[in-house]
Amino acid sequence: MRGGYGVRARVNDLPVDPNDSRLNCVFMNRLGWLGFFYAGIIGFLAFITSAAEHYSDKFIKTHWLKIQVASILAICGFLSLLGYLTLVETELGDYAKKLRTFLGLIGIYLSYAGLVIWGVGVFAHGSTVLQIILWSLLLGLPIIGIMELENIIHRYEDDQPLGEADQELVARVFEHHPQKADKLDGSQIKHFTVACHGFSEEVRSFYLVLKNGKKTQFSYNTCVRSYVQRRYREEAEAFWKKYRKNRRSKSS
Repeated sequence: MRGGYGVRARVNDLPVDPNDSRLNCVFMNRLGWLGFFYAGIIGFLAFITSAAEHYSDKFIKTHWLKIQVASILAICGFLSLLGYLTLVETELGDYAKKLRTFLGLIGIYLSYAGLVIWGVGVFAHGSTVLQIILWSLLLGLPIIGIMELENIIHRYEDDQPLGEADQELVARVFEHHPQKADKLDGSQIKHFTVACHGFSEEVRSFYLVLKNGKKTQFSYNTCVRSYVQRRYREEAEAFWKKYRKNRRSKSS
C-alpha cells in the first residue's frame, strides 16, 4: 500500500540507526510542519484578540498590516497541517527533503514571529485578562498574582491585617511604587491592610501601616504603571491611555 499510513508503519518497523542523517531530516520536517501550524494558531489568536474588542473601520485601517500578517500565519498553519498529514517523507527526493527541512526552520521562526505579533496586539489592544497576565509576568509574580490582588481587597474586613502569603504578594507590588520613600516616611512596614477609600463603601484600597502608627493609602495600579513606564518607556504611556480608556468604556 502506497498510502501514507502504510509507508509509515513499515518504516517504523525497521531497525533504527541513531547515526542515520535521514532521521534528523524527518525530525526537522515534522517539527517544521508543527511549527507552521503553531504559528498559524498564534496568528489566528492575534487577529481574534485584537479585532474582537476593537472591530471598527478605524482599527482595521490603523492595524491593517498586523491583521494581514496574522491572517497569513493562520493560512500557513492550516496549509502546513494539510501538508504534514498528506505528504510522506520516504516518498520525497533529496531536494524536496532539504526544502522541507528549510521550511521547518522557517516555520519555527514564524512561530516566534507570531508570538511577538500576538504579544504586541494584546499589550496594546488585548482583553483585560490577558493584560493582567502580562503584568504578572512583567512584575515577576505568579500569573494569578495581579488577579489575586482584586480578591485580597474584598477578602478582608476593614483594617484587618493581611495573611502572611497576601502580605508577601502586596509587598512585592508595593516595591514598584514611585513614591515609596514618601509613603514609608522614614519608618518600617508593620503590615498591610485594606479599607474603604473615600466616602464610598464599595471602593476599597490597600493601606500601609507603619511601625510609627501612620496609616497610608496606596494604589497597586500606580505600582504597576510605574514599573511599566520604567521598563517600557516608549510604549508605556500609549498603552496605559488605551487601557484606561478600555476600562472606562466597559464600565459605562
